[in-house]
Amino acid sequence: MHNLFKEPKTKNSIRTVPVSREAMNKSVKWIEIYRRELFRRGVANPEQLLFQTRQAKLPDAKTVNSAYHQLQKHLGMESKFSTHTTRHTLASMMLATGEVSLAYISYYLGHANIMITQKYYIGLLP
Repeated sequence: MHNLFKEPKTKNSIRTVPVSREAMNKSVKWIEIYRRELFRRGVANPEQLLFQTRQAKLPDAKTVNSAYHQLQKHLGMESKFSTHTTRHTLASMMLATGEVSLAYISYYLGHANIMITQKYYIGLLP
């Protein structure tokens, strides 16, 4: 694995995350625009990163959360949410529907086992 990336915490960290067709189409369009812009600026992207810093490096969690806070402000929201709270909110909403199994949510989050998921979401279980 390239030195820009860390090894996953567990084997379950490597997973397929489902996205809607609309989200996929918008992502593909964004990637095309992003690549053209990088080419126009003469910026190399040998790792084919979807997001990179001005130094062409993979952004760390602090940088990603800073950008996420800027987005919240731009949208007129209070910038109090992190990417981790968004992840927790999504998992909570999935569980609250009663239509998504705890096993699937555990897989979706990349938890090593379902017990970890139960630990964090026990108060939301039916």
